[in-house]
Amino acid sequence: MFSEAPRRLAQRFQLQAIATYGVRVHIGVADTWPTAATASAPTGPSGILHLPDHRTVETFPHPLPVDTVHGIGPTQTDTLRRFGLHTTGALAVIPEDIVCPLLGGKKGRLLRDRARGIDPARSPHTGSESTSAHTGFPRDECDAASMRAAVLDLVTTVGERIRRRDQGARKATLTMGFAGGASITRTRALPAASGHTEDLHSAGVPAPRRHGAPARPGPADRPDRRGP
Repeated sequence: MFSEAPRRLAQRFQLQAIATYGVRVHIGVADTWPTAATASAPTGPSGILHLPDHRTVETFPHPLPVDTVHGIGPTQTDTLRRFGLHTTGALAVIPEDIVCPLLGGKKGRLLRDRARGIDPARSPHTGSESTSAHTGFPRDECDAASMRAAVLDLVTTVGERIRRRDQGARKATLTMGFAGGASITRTRALPAASGHTEDLHSAGVPAPRRHGAPARPGPADRPDRRGP
């Protein structure tokens, strides 16, 4: 399921909700759940609003009324409006030493962070900073289709591992060894951190073409895949 693109996955959920419960749902897609909850309101005719990267997440809520911040109550909304703070963007730029007395220490920081597109409830992940998968060919390989299939298989393996760790990749690196000992490495940055297979595969790290010699297993790349 999670190898699907976010918008396609949201459309799938919409169809399931209609087919199962007869209910049309509005879905917001973002990299933090409070922002996704906010985005689910102004979705437009499609019923889906996808914020594809964190830069969009940070700027999307700013023009919205301050009462659209997820979790804000009428008391906090009235307080902010009395001080001339009517938009989410206005709440986002309030210094901590002002927002805490206005809305309460913990609650004030929480609402300001959500206005900035930050979910403080997501604690930093202390797991591995990188992960890798390896494969090889049982013989010297020149077929480009076989090499592309091997890369897709590796991307799928890495994506599943990243999602299990609740992490997101920022860049992808592909190293290929050739008969004779030569090797090449390609690294590309992702537009936004992601663990989705489609995002990793579309990061622009294609299987290299022939590099003067067929691809073959190196001393650390046997036919069976290995973990990091």
